[in-house]
Amino acid sequence: MTSALSYPAITLVSGDIGLTETIGDRLREWGLATRLVENVALLTTGQDEGVLTGVVILDIRREAAPSLRWLKEIRSRQPAPEVILVNNPNRLTTSLEGMRAGAAAELTVPIDLGEMRRVLMSALTTITGRLGRKRGRNFSQFFRQTMAAITYAQAGEFETALDFLEDSGKQTGKSRPRGNR
Repeated sequence: MTSALSYPAITLVSGDIGLTETIGDRLREWGLATRLVENVALLTTGQDEGVLTGVVILDIRREAAPSLRWLKEIRSRQPAPEVILVNNPNRLTTSLEGMRAGAAAELTVPIDLGEMRRVLMSALTTITGRLGRKRGRNFSQFFRQTMAAITYAQAGEFETALDFLEDSGKQTGKSRPRGNR
């Protein structure tokens, strides 16, 4: 089992209690640390290291304007989090505005769990790569392990994918799963 402390926390920003409970429970089942915030105004833009170096799932279904303002402001800072929007499928204009503001991806409700896994894996890969560059890891080794993680994530083996990311840059003696060739 992967440790939730090995990866950046996932910050879920939504006033929808049902959404936060459902997604929060699923993320914890996947071994990811989760922080729930009910309003984007409660996020600090300058001091919160967990938000700045992690993944933010930002619900823009109810009040998009404050969330998109926050997204534009946070994008100007370095490091910036990977932001995944949650939106209704019929709000194309808001989706486009969010992507222009710097969101990495969007999920629409009802949320498909397979799509959520894929999007989160991509965001975690980006964040982990950014953190790896700061630590001076061997890029070639990191790239190979990240690509293996993506392959497992696409096959629905999320925990195995996270194991690859956890082990990138170090050897633990664990035997690696072998794919079909």
